[in-house]
Amino acid sequence: MNRAQKYRRRWVASVGVAALFGLSLAGCQNDATKELEDAMGNATPAASPSTSSPSGKVLELPAELASVKDIEVSGTVLAVQGEKHVGVGTVKQFADGSATILPLEDSCGTLVPSSDHSVWTVACGDTALTIDPQRPQQVTSIGLDHPATSAVQLSDGALATASSDDNAIRIYRAGQEPTTITMDGSATELAAVNVPGGTDALVRVDRAETKIQDVHFADDEQGGTLRVGLGVGRVAAGRDGLFLASDTNGNRLMIYTGDDVIRLHQSIPVDESPWAVAWDPKRSLAWVASTATNTAVGYRISSGVPEEQARVTTVPDAQSMGVLDDGTIVLGSASGHGLSIISQPDSSAQ
Repeated sequence: MNRAQKYRRRWVASVGVAALFGLSLAGCQNDATKELEDAMGNATPAASPSTSSPSGKVLELPAELASVKDIEVSGTVLAVQGEKHVGVGTVKQFADGSATILPLEDSCGTLVPSSDHSVWTVACGDTALTIDPQRPQQVTSIGLDHPATSAVQLSDGALATASSDDNAIRIYRAGQEPTTITMDGSATELAAVNVPGGTDALVRVDRAETKIQDVHFADDEQGGTLRVGLGVGRVAAGRDGLFLASDTNGNRLMIYTGDDVIRLHQSIPVDESPWAVAWDPKRSLAWVASTATNTAVGYRISSGVPEEQARVTTVPDAQSMGVLDDGTIVLGSASGHGLSIISQPDSSAQ
């Protein structure tokens, strides 16, 4: 065998080994990708440490609201949702026991603020209930043509509904048959926010698939879909087309803009197991509460990178949060540890 033949044989053998190595590496990469995809979505908040010295003062809640599912705000009025009731009132009214408490059916989802934060809506299967924060006893019931698990009122008066059981967003406009918009998936929750000089930004959130998708409801069309980290927890409207989202599995705060199409604007690592998120209109901060550490942190997002500005200690299992127009931060415990009221958070700005 001459030298050229030997070289060719060695080259062929080397190529064969490299090909096998490449196939093996590709297989490992595919397995790793599948494992990562399987681990995505279906986020749940971590249980909190039982010991905590919450910032501010803690209010004991009535039995109907002891396990807080959701907190929403409108101006200085607060809505605290329990398992089968919702309480509405100011901080003072919750403190003195005079807050209005309304019953909810088992079929009801969680409250969703309207795009201008003037009313709250909760989907209850074949009906949607709208609560006026200024007149909470006067609940408006709206019949739905299709069962819904989430509903939000838009600034033009239309009502958007969605269900966790199908891929449709339905838009109800006064005096018209509802319009159906087929989406890429179902919705765990809806959120909407005003866009100055434009149409409201409306998004659906799919917690199982950890996705957020905008809804071009004025054109009766679905918009783009983005994955929210490794496992989206909660999404809350900010201002001017802004949405805040917690990536619970990935321990990040995600900031999205939806003024024309949905875009990831900023992302930052945060304390372990972030869940509740809220916009602070007085300080212009994005807040996120992490249940594994009993902490909530406020970030300034006006620059290119979010910057920590304030930090508080929360009640255990603070899975719900809201910030009133006067800057009061309210956190609710899902495990019966009350309502934390913080009027002046500690600054942590450098």
